[in-house]
Amino acid sequence: MNARTGILPDYVDLNANDDFFEQNVLDISEFTDVTILDDMGLSRLRNSPDTVINSFGRKLISFCKDNNLFIFNGRVGKDKIGMSTSKNNSVIDYVVGTSLLLQIVHDFEIFEFNKLYSDVHSPLALTLRLNDSFSGKKSTNKKSFPRIKPWKQEKSELFKSNIDQEKLASLHSNLLDAISDTETVVKYDIDTFIQEVTSILLQSAEQTLGTQRPVIDTRNCQESKLWFNGDCKKSRRDYRKAKRLYKKHWRARLFLLNKPMSTLKEFKRDCLDNGFGLEHIQLLLRDNKEDSQS
Repeated sequence: MNARTGILPDYVDLNANDDFFEQNVLDISEFTDVTILDDMGLSRLRNSPDTVINSFGRKLISFCKDNNLFIFNGRVGKDKIGMSTSKNNSVIDYVVGTSLLLQIVHDFEIFEFNKLYSDVHSPLALTLRLNDSFSGKKSTNKKSFPRIKPWKQEKSELFKSNIDQEKLASLHSNLLDAISDTETVVKYDIDTFIQEVTSILLQSAEQTLGTQRPVIDTRNCQESKLWFNGDCKKSRRDYRKAKRLYKKHWRARLFLLNKPMSTLKEFKRDCLDNGFGLEHIQLLLRDNKEDSQS
């Protein structure tokens, strides 16, 4: 959606000594995971070469704040320095995740632009530290289809040699014929070319890497309790909705207390810069008017 966020904070910065928390006996961790950044030695402020902020960027920031998500760009891995992801030094491609995902990031990197892969976007690579060991009951094997084993860089030359050159030459000839008469080319022809290229590459990968049948783990597949009926599901859904609304309403009130309204224009700008949408602004103005009249 071409969101440009500049270096707007993607978290709710709270003060543990705030009177609001003392009076309401609230746990800060229920509203923000920003302390995770401090524990991991990561900067709260993101680095970015893009200083532009647009409406889509504010919506993305608001989404992150409301859902306790963090933008990885300009914060972790090789991209701590902050690299552009598109033309004109702009950052419009992001990796966003929870604090739990952030803690298992091994590396995050933005590669140099290559017109072979995209018209304007640079490739993003996220590497995670995963532990494939587990304990518990044995998994139940169900019918599964074989899939190609993970890629191994040391087999790259073997992969190239296993590519069917005859099929590749035939495909290349058909492609040249299509290019010479583009007026007769239809979408079906393009899809066919793509499928043939994919088939050639997958065939080579299968010969090079081999296949395996994934084990389907059904340990966590639990049936619903008999007592958990439709009314219970509705109550749980209503509770979660009310909890989300409370968090948004609470953050709006806290912002209003810390940001006195000087002029309407400046107030709206402050709201937008802090990730509030128009619906939040209307709520703030309405509540502020009611408080002043009471």
